[in-house]
Amino acid sequence: VVEADENLLQYIETDIEDGKLHVTTSENIGHSKAKKVYVTYKELNKIEASSGADVIGNSVIKSEFLSLKSSSGADLKVDVFAKDIIAKTSSGADMEVSGKATSLNADASSGSEIKAKELLVINCNAEASSGAEVTVNVKEQLETHVSSGGDINYYGNPVSVNSNKSHSGSVHKM
Repeated sequence: VVEADENLLQYIETDIEDGKLHVTTSENIGHSKAKKVYVTYKELNKIEASSGADVIGNSVIKSEFLSLKSSSGADLKVDVFAKDIIAKTSSGADMEVSGKATSLNADASSGSEIKAKELLVINCNAEASSGAEVTVNVKEQLETHVSSGGDINYYGNPVSVNSNKSHSGSVHKM
């Protein structure tokens, strides 16, 4: 369901290709306030936000595998219950993930941020580069890779922490 001012509806385009929903605009309506798209689904395993879009989940997303991607200044905020999650941000985008998962692969670059303090995970592989920041909450195993001013902050008491750094960057237990 698309909700927007009547004069904007003609510019909002939705189409499904290969089982994927694409929501775009034919004109630049970025400064207009009254526009929302509500999506209902039976199965969801991938969410991508880009170009300043805001994607906010209003219920828990349950999935075996979930891929989350936010880029180019977009914001993505979801509550999940999954086995495996891949979270990737870039180019000033933000992502906030809460809930529970067995494993998380988090990769942030170019001034972006992944906030997963409220996502309880057993195992995590976290990467941060080029001024990006990743915050995670890990129970057992944490593998980190930081470079070029990237920062990784972690909560919990993982049994194993393996940190790899190149150039500048930091890993902090919170």
